[in-house]
Amino acid sequence: CVTNRRLEDRSRHVVVEANPALVPLLEEHRRRNLASFVIRNCALAYQPGNVSFAVNETDPLSSHVGEDGGRVVSVPAITLRQLLLEAGFSSC
Repeated sequence: CVTNRRLEDRSRHVVVEANPALVPLLEEHRRRNLASFVIRNCALAYQPGNVSFAVNETDPLSSHVGEDGGRVVSVPAITLRQLLLEAGFSSC
């Protein structure tokens, strides 16, 4: 939300979050702060399809791509190039 406030065009801001449990929190913060960012529930990865994402329920910051530790969920994988193309960015 802090970053979004500083942007000239606040709608050209994409937030990538792999942990599906955090998406509602991001949506609520976006709403409360009148932010305009787009939330993508996916993981930056370089293999096609989905990736395994280990969710740490007690410490979301230690959640990570992979299957070691925590509850494992499957999330869509996206490359940086794909993300930039879909968002209409020519550079970042």
